Amino acid sequence: MTAGSAEALEAGLATRAADLKEAVVTAWHVGAQPEDLAEDAEMDLDTIAAWLFHGGEGP
Repeated sequence: MTAGSAEALEAGLATRAADLKEAVVTAWHVGAQPEDLAEDAEMDLDTIAAWLFHGGEGP
């Protein structure tokens, strides 16, 4: 049961991370600044920059 719960948690986190990345990229395409996106997402600017400029696969 614990393994199942851990797997469900991991899958949920991966889904939320993918949704956040999609939202960040979409906001950037309509004019949001990377610094503002990092602040809003409570993430470091390097991760946001990787998502936007380098095709990074981060969280």
